[in-house]
Amino acid sequence: MVDNKIHVAQVIGRVTEGGVEKMITNLYDHIDHSKVVFDFYVFNTSIIVNKEHIEKLGGRVIIIPSYKHIFRFKKALKKNFLENKYDIVHVNMNAMSFFALKVAKKCGIKIRISHSHSSSNKKEFLKHVVKMMLRPFSKRYTTHFFACSELAGKWLFGKKLYESGRVELINNAVDLSLYQFNEKYRKEIRDRHNIPLDAKVIGHVGRFCAQKNHGYLLDIFKELCKKRNDAYLLLVGAGEDFEKIKERVKNENVKNVIFTGPTTEVFKYYNGMDTFVLPSLYEGLPVVGVEAQANRLKCFFSTEVTSEAKLLEETKYIHLIDGPSHWAEEIDNFLNKNVLRVEGEMNNKYDINEQSRRLLALYQSYLRG
Repeated sequence: MVDNKIHVAQVIGRVTEGGVEKMITNLYDHIDHSKVVFDFYVFNTSIIVNKEHIEKLGGRVIIIPSYKHIFRFKKALKKNFLENKYDIVHVNMNAMSFFALKVAKKCGIKIRISHSHSSSNKKEFLKHVVKMMLRPFSKRYTTHFFACSELAGKWLFGKKLYESGRVELINNAVDLSLYQFNEKYRKEIRDRHNIPLDAKVIGHVGRFCAQKNHGYLLDIFKELCKKRNDAYLLLVGAGEDFEKIKERVKNENVKNVIFTGPTTEVFKYYNGMDTFVLPSLYEGLPVVGVEAQANRLKCFFSTEVTSEAKLLEETKYIHLIDGPSHWAEEIDNFLNKNVLRVEGEMNNKYDINEQSRRLLALYQSYLRG
């Protein structure tokens, strides 16, 4: 421990503006900076890196090659791990964490955390195969195990280890006050994107990739447009499938679809929505689901999203096999009620202040142990 602070290497990987990176950054925003400092290891292919903000809090952003260039990736990690003499390496790359944890062990770092944030789905064939091949090695160089949900913990580390009590659940918490419904932000977002105040906005926040199932979401919206002419689809985020979905919208002449691209103001965008739809192929416990429910949006999740993500009674799960028309019918039924926000209280275990205190306590106990 240098300067009486715990120095932690947070290995994130590719940063867009979504789940994992947002969760770890949120924790760092609210943790006691007099006791701990984070260095964020991110790939050079990242889209959004809030470098200035992290540095203001005493941390650093260290750019490294992607694991797709595995030898350069490991070389960069080894160089930095040895130079910075970390107390803890905390890796947030799911099944791919194996490589960074192996380097950390070779560099003599005694506390090595593997943090599972997701699971897998056979529809992402190549990614699924790689994950399944690496999953058996997930425990090999790990000293401590974290997961965002029971599903994510059992998927990566196995049911036996999870049920032994060795996996710590670190809830995907948010600043609940930041996500409270705000009428001013609602008007700001709608004005920004020329959306009428009386329009019905179906919202989604997430990286444009196979997992998030944007093509299916677009099909849902097309079905909804058959039922009403006041619907808008607000898509917040970026990713590898961004241009493909934009092209589909153009080719199929789908009206009222808005692409925001990457943004650091996601918290404002929930206020511009009337409902939130997440038809993912798989999820650990989606941060965006927590944020949307904190805003008291009516949420529609696919049944592939863990049931642990249901934080409000009003949140509804629908099977993907039911088809886009059924999703559209359920969404339309809700919109016809003209309810601006649903009711319900959030458990404080999803409060970022509570989780950041807990994370620091775990770090301290590991170092004492």
